[in-house]
Amino acid sequence: MPRQRSGFKVVQRINGRLWSFNERAAGPGRRPYKLNKTTRPAPNCGPLCVFVTCQAANDLRWAFGKKYFAVYRVKYRPSTIKGIWLTHEPAPDGQERHGTFFPIHALQRAYPGTVLADEITLVERVSP
Repeated sequence: MPRQRSGFKVVQRINGRLWSFNERAAGPGRRPYKLNKTTRPAPNCGPLCVFVTCQAANDLRWAFGKKYFAVYRVKYRPSTIKGIWLTHEPAPDGQERHGTFFPIHALQRAYPGTVLADEITLVERVSP
């Protein structure tokens, strides 16, 4: 299992809970975050996104509206999976499926500084 590393996560507060900034992560795969608690992907989902620098996280925060989002310093465990799934829907046979796969190289072009994690722990808020 890879060692934990330090990084940054962009979250938004909705109804008193912290969620990933990405609205497309809504649905069964969306995970709430809590300070000093480890968050892992939902079953049949993952990995989670994190930024390697505070600047990369803040760039995203500013691009999407800084007053709606916050940046937290995190500890994360890198994932060996090389992309994320943008949707999570039941298949016609009732089995879960991941949906649209978005490879890490495309994700890094869209959001520079992104890495993928199997678990994330919010440590402290670093943005106002």
